[in-house]
Amino acid sequence: MTYKKSHSNSGYGSRFKHIRTSLQYSTSQMARKLGIANTTYYKNENEDSFPGFDTLNILQKECNISIDWLLFNKGPMYFSEKNYTTPPLSPLQQTTAELETILPDIKDLMDHMIRDEVLRYETMLNFYKYKNKTNTETPPQN
Repeated sequence: MTYKKSHSNSGYGSRFKHIRTSLQYSTSQMARKLGIANTTYYKNENEDSFPGFDTLNILQKECNISIDWLLFNKGPMYFSEKNYTTPPLSPLQQTTAELETILPDIKDLMDHMIRDEVLRYETMLNFYKYKNKTNTETPPQN
């Protein structure tokens, strides 16, 4: 699925380019690092397509890139620079606080998914792929 540059995540392409240039990689080197085709990387950097979960996962885990920064330009570029100095919240407080901040985004996504069956299908397909992948990577609990 391709997204128009007026999509609400506009700007992520310039952040992709910023990551690549800060690593001093060419577009083909960056594509290779991410395990994607050069054309796919080029489309991500130019916001002609949205990065896949595998790409985002590599950027977060191997490059320490904050996905909040990459996709939404919120917070610092590097995950390790996020400020965690506030006292930890209880699980219920954390869930409530997270819902309050992400609910507008979820509502927007749901509204689009209701109007666009392909978006709904692709979103759910990616969610289940991601869920299955993360469930197989975690060791069984005793």
